[in-house]
Amino acid sequence: MREMKLRSLNFACKGVWVAVLAFFFLGLNVQPGYSQESESQKILSLMDEGRELSKQGRHVEAIRLVEKALTMGEKEFGLEDRRVAIILDNLASPYKGLGEYSKAETLYKRSLTIREKALGPDHPDVARSINNLAVLCKITSNCSNRENLFIKSLAIVDFRTKKVKIS
Repeated sequence: MREMKLRSLNFACKGVWVAVLAFFFLGLNVQPGYSQESESQKILSLMDEGRELSKQGRHVEAIRLVEKALTMGEKEFGLEDRRVAIILDNLASPYKGLGEYSKAETLYKRSLTIREKALGPDHPDVARSINNLAVLCKITSNCSNRENLFIKSLAIVDFRTKKVKIS
């Protein structure tokens, strides 16, 4: 039962991912004329291309593109912006694909820190960051608290869904 909940959480997080990217990079704080829209679009394009390269197993090329997106994002949004956390997650993924788990872990932890500070400890994006760390722990099998991470992630999601009334 718990395994099924974990799979559902992971699937739900992936499903929301595209919408989150579009919202934060294309719809937030867009100014008339040349503004964040252009930079945001460039960053989003770099991340999309990086994700595709990573899916193809071309992780080194993906890292190069997403690192460029990170540099642009940090300059455009600031070091502690939640959009930077999204880029960090996208950068951690190809490192994970290369088996460079300590680098991926560092990026996921930085993403978590940004999200907790920007959004608070009970936000679904914080649950996503915790889940990313738990999945990495599961892959590496050297993390004694992976089950606690999964449980914490689920607890945030359960806490959030109980607040929402469906009529």
